Amino acid sequence: MIYSDWAASKTGLQIPLFDDGKPMHSKYDPIREAKTFAEGINSGFIVVLGIGGAFHIKSLLEKADGMTFVLAVEADRESLDFCKKNPLAAELEKDSRILFCHTGNLKEKITLHYLPAVYDGFSVVPQRAWETKCANLSEKIQKDIKEALSIISADFSVQSHFGKIWQRNICINLSTFNGNPSIEDCNGKTAAVIAAGPSLDLSISELKEKRDSLKIFSTDTAYGPLLKNGIIPDFVVSIDAQHISRTHFTICPENPASNGTVFVFDLGANPDAVRHVSSKGYKIFFASSSHPLSMLADTGTPLLENGAGTVTIAAADFARQLGAKKIVLYGADFSYNRGKPYANGTYLERNFYSESGKLSPAETKYDGLMFRAPLHKRLENTPFSGKLENPYASEILENYEKTQIEWCRLHSYELKDGILENTKQSTEIRKNKNFSFIEFHKNLVGELSKLLEKEAEGCKGGPEEIINNPFAASILPFIAFLRKNEKSGNKVSFFALLKLAYSQLTRYNVFYEK
Repeated sequence: MIYSDWAASKTGLQIPLFDDGKPMHSKYDPIREAKTFAEGINSGFIVVLGIGGAFHIKSLLEKADGMTFVLAVEADRESLDFCKKNPLAAELEKDSRILFCHTGNLKEKITLHYLPAVYDGFSVVPQRAWETKCANLSEKIQKDIKEALSIISADFSVQSHFGKIWQRNICINLSTFNGNPSIEDCNGKTAAVIAAGPSLDLSISELKEKRDSLKIFSTDTAYGPLLKNGIIPDFVVSIDAQHISRTHFTICPENPASNGTVFVFDLGANPDAVRHVSSKGYKIFFASSSHPLSMLADTGTPLLENGAGTVTIAAADFARQLGAKKIVLYGADFSYNRGKPYANGTYLERNFYSESGKLSPAETKYDGLMFRAPLHKRLENTPFSGKLENPYASEILENYEKTQIEWCRLHSYELKDGILENTKQSTEIRKNKNFSFIEFHKNLVGELSKLLEKEAEGCKGGPEEIINNPFAASILPFIAFLRKNEKSGNKVSFFALLKLAYSQLTRYNVFYEK
């Protein structure tokens, strides 16, 4: 607790006194002081350090325009409760543009409420007297803010990179969606989830030997190595939005009666890959990720968990939803082995060796893949992979492994003698719902049009009203792309970006643009 009491200023306003008797605000004119505090701050996500009498916060909100949210921070819970007894603070707390917190939950509140796609800036503004009083908290506050922004930055980086292509892919795939075909569940068979790590080469003979007792769920990258060795998977799972993902399927043979492979595509997956596989005569089964546009469409397609965007987890989750009580992972190394990033037979092997030359051999290109990030020696193999002789890993590969372990824990799969077991698992695949893309698109555009009217109203409900609107949320990844890639994107208002996103959706040829 940093406060002791309240005292009257020369203008009759109550101002808080610190526990050393010093006032937090001007004893003469706290309102004038508050106006000076708010100068130069117009909009964005603003972290105000120090609540006190809240005059400065009120002045800031009165001056702010555009999309503004204030996270006001106190030293501790007791100090926060003290400030809330002030009638002005109680009045401000009713404003949806403001949230009070204390240093103990500052990191959590920033992570939860700050969306870079929505706000045209992030700033930390300390109240000067409070900053002096709480100098001992400065290091903790800076650390918490830095960690929160690091978490948000990683997510925003992915959204700003893939936001446009995700929206395009989802719209195109939804426009062709006519319901999923019927598929068989695991029927008591062990699910073999195939990743394309280097240990897969050592597991091919085992897969051939046990083929009849397995339900094989291949990742898109592992599809080539399986076909190369004459193994036809039951399912192939693909979640990659990029055009390069089509390359996984160039070797896809014409579909004879004996080849019943079902291709499972995320709605955000590359539509060229979907069209190519469909043209060969194979069944296409769509699934949804947690992308808000896919969620908004509510097609009844199963929701696949993919951890940190890992197709191995997506394939395992699809097996789970088809009732797999036992799952074995092959090639899930989450590391490189003996200078090899992938098993033999992937599309990379075909591409690299076809372009190999004296000055740029395939080994150089494989090295380029492996050394995109710093590598370090693994002390032990991942519990999911085959035996590796000289494994190296990177931070991102180990994060993938952690999300795979977390997925096992979340769904009660225990590793026993190399097999993931969950005896209580049952089939969870959802049934199709009636879905009309024309109606969905019409509704989406109509609701976004209503949101644009909020700008003229001054967005009285505050940014949380926009963020909590499912139609606005559905295009936030695309707006993240616009904010990152448009000129002066960081300074452009949310509504300006919303107008741009709206115009993209309403263009007649939006689904066919590259």
